[in-house]
Amino acid sequence: MEPAPPPNTIDVDETNGDTSVNTVELQCGNITQSNTIDIVQATANRDKTHMLMQFENEPSRADRDELKTQGINLLDSAADLAQKLDQRIDVLNWVGIDVLVVRTSLEAINHLAALDEIKWIEPAPPPNTIDVDETNGDTSVNVVKGITIDTNGQVTTDTDTTFSSKVCVSNWKATLNESDTVDIQGTITVDQNHVGQTADMVVVARQPLINEQSLLFMLNTEKVFVLWDFNVATLEPFTKDDNLKLEAVQSLNVFQSSSLPMGIWSLYFGYRLQDGTVVVNSQSIDMTIK
Repeated sequence: MEPAPPPNTIDVDETNGDTSVNTVELQCGNITQSNTIDIVQATANRDKTHMLMQFENEPSRADRDELKTQGINLLDSAADLAQKLDQRIDVLNWVGIDVLVVRTSLEAINHLAALDEIKWIEPAPPPNTIDVDETNGDTSVNVVKGITIDTNGQVTTDTDTTFSSKVCVSNWKATLNESDTVDIQGTITVDQNHVGQTADMVVVARQPLINEQSLLFMLNTEKVFVLWDFNVATLEPFTKDDNLKLEAVQSLNVFQSSSLPMGIWSLYFGYRLQDGTVVVNSQSIDMTIK
């Protein structure tokens, strides 16, 4: 992998000809707003994806040309894209004020995400801010907070549980083939109020549909994903251990497969307490299988 160097976003003061380098702000996420598409859906476009970049000032033609030499192509302004939504849905993640849609390689995005000059401006941590060890294909994902789902299906952030995961794939690449081996290992730092309680370990997968709806699946004890109706009472555990009590740090093999079905997958893992409360990662593990 040879990531592109960071772009220099030049702001020219036309009154005196001075130039200064602005801080680049990237915005991305798997939060789907109305009349937009999920960034995970955008990554299905082979080795390209789409991000949002925000500048202090509208980049000039020279700025755009300079960014293009870095492998970053600015496509349109948000206002233009909002008017062309139906025609340009393939290049739109979401619309924001003073935001430009960007098409660039995943290698360039991963490099940009690691730079101190980058500021993430979404409300949640950036997805797929990943550090790739090229020697063995390991991919590390940031620590994220947990969310709770109660027996009525209400989702809250009322938990101190945090999650981290490690995704190992054979011959790591942005878009995976069905034959690639995928091994996802998870670590849960359990809310101290839950430590010692009996719990079931659960894994849930979400697959987005083109109409902005999603299908939900649960991983059962036979390591097969079956449809789930978002009812915590019907959520099956993926391990058989009626006496499992949560430790302060809980490690588990979330998923392992050498033949994933095609499509876009967002994975969640965690536990269900005896009162029915489900606690899972707030930021999904996202993969595209072609």
